[in-house]
Amino acid sequence: MTIDSDAFRERIGLLIGQEAVRTQGGTGAWSVDLRAPFAVVTPADLREITEMVKLANAEGLQVAPAGNGSWLHLGNIPERVDMVLRTTKLNRMVEFEPRDLTCTVEAGMSVVDLQKLVAVHGLFLPLDPPFGLRATVGGLAAANRYGPARLRYGTMRDWVLGATLLHADGSTSKAGGRVVKNVSGYDLTKLYIGSLGTLGVLVSLNLKLAPIPENRIALLGLAPSASAVDGFLKEVRRLTPLQPAAFVAVDAAARKDLHADAGPLAEPGPDAFAVAVRFADTAEVVEWACNETRRMAAAHGFVEAGEPLTGEKEAKFWTAISDFPVPWGKIVLRATTLPGQLLPFAAKARDAVRAASLEPAMLLHPALGVTYLRLARPPKIETAAPLIEAVRKIAAEGGGNVIVEAAPPAVKERIDVWGEPAESIEIQRKIKQLYDPNRIFNRGRFLGRI
Repeated sequence: MTIDSDAFRERIGLLIGQEAVRTQGGTGAWSVDLRAPFAVVTPADLREITEMVKLANAEGLQVAPAGNGSWLHLGNIPERVDMVLRTTKLNRMVEFEPRDLTCTVEAGMSVVDLQKLVAVHGLFLPLDPPFGLRATVGGLAAANRYGPARLRYGTMRDWVLGATLLHADGSTSKAGGRVVKNVSGYDLTKLYIGSLGTLGVLVSLNLKLAPIPENRIALLGLAPSASAVDGFLKEVRRLTPLQPAAFVAVDAAARKDLHADAGPLAEPGPDAFAVAVRFADTAEVVEWACNETRRMAAAHGFVEAGEPLTGEKEAKFWTAISDFPVPWGKIVLRATTLPGQLLPFAAKARDAVRAASLEPAMLLHPALGVTYLRLARPPKIETAAPLIEAVRKIAAEGGGNVIVEAAPPAVKERIDVWGEPAESIEIQRKIKQLYDPNRIFNRGRFLGRI
């Protein structure tokens, strides 16, 4: 599609002001898998965002909604990107009820700013996704990203009470509510969370909040084997009254890849794992849980790796763990299996990657059944796709699946990053047709190239 740059800028200027749009040389950083947008627009409010969406719908422009662009690497290669529509100026706290543990925020508010505002009242949004220091609330919802805290707190789907969505025709609709106990009916809010901006533009969200724990601590250790990790985890999960807030295991290659803030975590031996366990509660309960965990770890042959982490060091450590899936130009796979199948899958996947003369870096969430596998160096393009399919086949043997979190465009051209669509894809296509008949939002990026 050919766009007249001068005419387009003039139309934008009439709608939202030329200072809110970048064209030509200023858009390269906002490319989506080398699909460079003609324009990056940052409207000042809901009215201006609505005008841009209506313009795009009328002119057949392809739109990629975005906040700070944290997750533009997710998904298949879009058919085209004409406009990146940023929501970062929609950044107000609309309503805040500390006693009800709820708030309503505009989607462009950064997660960091939200946390600062609610922390004054001893509350927080208990999620720790990759890019957590730059993500917006709307981007977090659209991508449904999560980190190690999912073990205790779940994902964004568990913390959004309601949402306002801007549709392709410029209309808005509200789903859910502002209180924890909503009326019965279809929970359309869940439909929007994780839809990667393919149904519309999230403009505001109603959120639940949680009290900030009095004490948080991380215990670090070295496991002698994968079977020791499995046995230790089963015992730790039986702890009462306190379950771990996070539990991760990393292999030697992953330890080398982690940010420097993970420095206290020792490097494991070949085919072994370093393990980190987090507890968060009152000081008394956390102390008890730590003592019990040390006893269990010793019984399984673990070696304690340094003093427990608290305070700022503890927070930075878990940020480094959360950011492991950040691609930095590498291939990153996320496998989901039954928790009991995770360690056997990880061993077979490691063997498959090594058979291709590559070394995988693996970060495991054993209690969640989630494995992040990052290739330390990219394979040749012609071998990448078969290798990914081989790992997918291993996961499928245990009832799991593999999503390609990130990969170079040349690799994405040969695969569907989401894997083979389920039979329900036809229902999803119909939903897409109802919400976005002209398919202007992120065409081609989602499941089944919707």
